[in-house]
Amino acid sequence: MTTRAWSHFDGVGRVHYGWIVAGAMFLVILVGAAVRAVLPRFFDPIGEELGWSLATLSYVTSGSILAYGLSQPVAGRYADRFGPRVVLTAAVALCGLGAVVMSRTSSLWVFTAAAVALVGTGAGAASITVGTTIAARWFTDRRALVVSIAGAGAAAGISLAYPIAGTLTRLADWRTANLVMGLAMLAVVLPLAAWLIRSDPADVGLRPHGDDGAPRSAAAAAADARLTTVGAAMRTAGFWLLAGSFFVCGYTSFGVVGTHLFPHATRQGFTAAQTELALFLMGGMNIVGTMLSGWFCDRLGHKRPLAFFYFFRGLALLILLWIPNIAVLDAWAVLFGLNYIATVPPTAAMTANLFGRRSVGAIFGVISLAHQIGAALGAALGGFTYDLFGTYTFTWLSAALLAMAAAVMALLVPNAATGLPTGQAEPGERAPAGAPAAARA
Repeated sequence: MTTRAWSHFDGVGRVHYGWIVAGAMFLVILVGAAVRAVLPRFFDPIGEELGWSLATLSYVTSGSILAYGLSQPVAGRYADRFGPRVVLTAAVALCGLGAVVMSRTSSLWVFTAAAVALVGTGAGAASITVGTTIAARWFTDRRALVVSIAGAGAAAGISLAYPIAGTLTRLADWRTANLVMGLAMLAVVLPLAAWLIRSDPADVGLRPHGDDGAPRSAAAAAADARLTTVGAAMRTAGFWLLAGSFFVCGYTSFGVVGTHLFPHATRQGFTAAQTELALFLMGGMNIVGTMLSGWFCDRLGHKRPLAFFYFFRGLALLILLWIPNIAVLDAWAVLFGLNYIATVPPTAAMTANLFGRRSVGAIFGVISLAHQIGAALGAALGGFTYDLFGTYTFTWLSAALLAMAAAVMALLVPNAATGLPTGQAEPGERAPAGAPAAARA
C-alpha cells in the first residue's frame, strides 16, 4: 500500500500504526507460544497410543525448548538487520507446518524433528526477542509496555492452548488437535501477519510513536544510536547476571511448570479438565501480571521489581509440594500466573539500557538462549527424576531455591549509566531525584 493509504492511523486522536503492528505481533507470539507449550497436554494420549514414556516425551519437549532458545539470537539478529516482518511471518509458517507434521506421524524421529526443528525454531522466531525490535523501532516511548504486550501474547498462548487442545482431544484425539492448530496458523494467522506487520515506521511514511519531530536530548539520541556487539556485551558482568537470572526464569517457568505441572497435577488425582482450568487461570493472570510488570517498570525502574518477582516465584513454587484440593490448585495458578512472564519486560528493558536499543534484538536473543537452556534442563531433569524417584519433589525444591538465587542476581545487575551496582553512583556524582525510571535502573 502507499504511504497515503496508512496516513489515517497517525495524528492527534487517531491510532498510531505502531499499535496495529503491536497487536499483530501479539497474535503471532500467541499462536507460536500455544503450539510450542501444548505438547505436555498430549503426554498421556500419545503414551497410550504409541507407547512412548513420560521421560521420552520430556526429552522431546526439552529439545523443542532448546531449539526455541537457540533460534532466538539468530531471529533477533535477522530482525535487527532485515526487520521483524520477515522473521515473524516465517515463524508462523514453521510452527504451522510443524504442528501438521506432528499430527500425521507415528515415528518418534519424525515427531521429534517436527517438534524441535519446526515448532521449536518457529516459536523462537515468534518470541519476545523479536517483539523487542518492534518496541525499539516503532516507539520512542511506551517501550516496556510494548514488550509487555509481547509477553502477554506468550501468556495468552499458554492460557488458551490447554483448554482448546483438551477440548479437541476429548472431541476427537490429540492428532486432530494438532492438525487444527497447524492449519489455523497457516490459513488464518500467516496471511494476517504478512498483511499487517511492517518492519519500520518509515515503510508507511510515519515517525515512531512518541516522536513529534522535535530535537531529542543528547542522552536519548545516544541511547538509541549506541551499538554493542554480542562479544562486547559478554565481557560485562551485567550480561552474565541478566543471562543467569533469565536461565533461572526458564528453568522455573517453561521448564518445570510449563512441562510438568499438568502430569504432576493429574498424578495427584486432579482430572485433566480441572488441571486445564488451572492452567487457563494461570495464563489469564499471566496476561495481567505481564502488563502490570511493564506499567510498574516504566514508572519504578527495573531491578527491585525484578528481584521481587523472582523471590515471590520461589515462595509460590514451594506450594506445589502439597496441593490438597482444587481450590488450592486454582489459587496457586492465579498467584503464579501473575508472575509467570512478569520477569521479561524488566529483563528486556535492562538489556536495552545497558547495551543500546539498536543492539537489543541480538543481545537479548542470546540472553533468551540462556532462558531456554534453563527451560530445557528443567523439562528434561523433571522427567528424569520423576521416572527415577516416582515424585516431583526434587523438581519443585530445586526450582524454588534457584528462584531465590535469581532475586539476588537481579539486584546486582550494574546500573545502565554508571556500570556500578544498584544504588551506587559515580564518585562525586548523584542521580537527580526526579530522574526517569529508565535512568534509575
